Amino acid sequence: MHTINVLLIDDDKADYAITRDLFESMPASSYALKWASSFEDAVPILRENEHDVILLDYLLGDRTGLDVLDYIRTSGVHIPVIMLTAVDDRAVDEQMLAAGAVEYLTKAGLSAPLLDRAIRFAIETHRLRQQIAQSRDDVRSILDELRTGTAITSANGDVLSFVSHAFVKLVGRPRLRLLRAPWEDAFPVDEDTIIAIREQMELPPRQRSRLPLHWETSDGYRYWTELEVLDDPRDVKRRILVLYDVSDLHGLRRLLDGKAQFCDLIGKSDAMQSIFLQIAELARYDTTVMIEGETGTGKELVARAIHFSSHRAGEPFIAVNCAGLTESILASQLFGHKKGAFTGAVSDHVGYFEAAGGGTLFLDEIGDIPPVVQTMLLRVVQEREIVRVGESMPRRIDVRLLSATNHNLTQAVAGGQFRSDLLYRIRVARISLPPLRNRREDIPLLASSFLRRFVAKTGKAVDGFSPDARSAMMTYGWPGNVRELQNAVEAAAISCRGASVQVSDLPPEIAAPMPGSFESGAATTDVTPAAGVFSTSTSEDDRIEAAIERAGGNRAKAARLLGISRATLYRRLSNMRD
Repeated sequence: MHTINVLLIDDDKADYAITRDLFESMPASSYALKWASSFEDAVPILRENEHDVILLDYLLGDRTGLDVLDYIRTSGVHIPVIMLTAVDDRAVDEQMLAAGAVEYLTKAGLSAPLLDRAIRFAIETHRLRQQIAQSRDDVRSILDELRTGTAITSANGDVLSFVSHAFVKLVGRPRLRLLRAPWEDAFPVDEDTIIAIREQMELPPRQRSRLPLHWETSDGYRYWTELEVLDDPRDVKRRILVLYDVSDLHGLRRLLDGKAQFCDLIGKSDAMQSIFLQIAELARYDTTVMIEGETGTGKELVARAIHFSSHRAGEPFIAVNCAGLTESILASQLFGHKKGAFTGAVSDHVGYFEAAGGGTLFLDEIGDIPPVVQTMLLRVVQEREIVRVGESMPRRIDVRLLSATNHNLTQAVAGGQFRSDLLYRIRVARISLPPLRNRREDIPLLASSFLRRFVAKTGKAVDGFSPDARSAMMTYGWPGNVRELQNAVEAAAISCRGASVQVSDLPPEIAAPMPGSFESGAATTDVTPAAGVFSTSTSEDDRIEAAIERAGGNRAKAARLLGISRATLYRRLSNMRD
């Protein structure tokens, strides 16, 4: 039998003796009691955090049990507390429960069975509270990982109780200044816009619409965003504020209209001009579209352009990266789940398909979806309905599905890793994005754009590239495509000590590439976008092993060399071992 360690904090020695006698009357080895006669004596014991439950007297000399509860709350002690009171005072009892006590008992009439039941109830209640807190932390972690900015107001709707990393980045203000501050202070916009946001928060959910917001942060970066106001399903008084960053899309929309100078910085090559025409054409229809291309070529950007150029532009656009989620989490995130469907499902959850109702759902890296979820997704595409995890009744949906992959799904079908019937349904139309090495004439324009953006954000006086630096960028293979180019330009600008970026400022693989590695930019179409790092004659397993060897065993770096996520690399390594 597990011994329950109890800490009694009580300044009355007679009460300690009575409590000790009650424990001694219980079955042997059930409890071990330790006594602290004051707040000061209790503190070093509390720091050990080794007891299962605390019995706490309300009056402790010139202190009260509330002082102990306050210490427990602020010092990282995770032990349930039962308050002991000499007088049955409801106001005091409610005050103690509000301060964190799990239960309270009056000393008069206290018996061994009552004390035993109260302790076991307190321990179990504390365990359940910890599980709920962990579930909330998991949800917040997921929100922090999303590129969509999320903030949640408090119960009275006036201040912010949660802000995600993406939200902090978008509004350009420190997290500590946002938390517990009025939500109006979070947005760097004018008073008329604040009034418009407030009106959205006060409208019934069905009457709300997305608000376009535009601002410039203190570091000089301009953001174009869209704000969506949602009700918190746990409390209708709380609001969830969702910020969608459409800054890149803003530039692309101007590109499609042919009205802005920014269009030249996106791409003047024939290959990209053809892509723009395809986007404009596909935006007219509701068909499913597969966007193919190597990592870093801008697949999500194209998906956003299709959505916001279509009749669904006023409805949600939700992007989901399928590569980093396990089978159970992915199914729950896509289709939603019912309360109690699995451990941690403490409330009903609306999945991405329902959340994107009337709009567009973009599934990135769809080739990494597990087989079971592929089967579920096939039914959704065929029947236009979803079934939440833990439910049996289907729910109708109206969503346009766009997807993207950097794999050759035809080969994945042949190898049994992807369902052929699903592939044919999600690839009714397709857009194949060219790798950057196949549109080299766009490299100077893109590099100059990224440099100007970095200069605007940092104020650093760098105005261009030296001829040698420009030549190095033009001859490099860019296995990571436009995303790698952007990172390389920022890294070079940071290293630059003069007015222009020199070749020595560029990352070493660009400034002095290894013979036969990146320069040629050759890529296979079956494995990874960065397969040009390695010989095209080798197998996928060989390329993975070569990447790990080149990265010195660092798997995160190996994944970057291969142009895939760490989760995808780990999954493929597991398949290799099997």
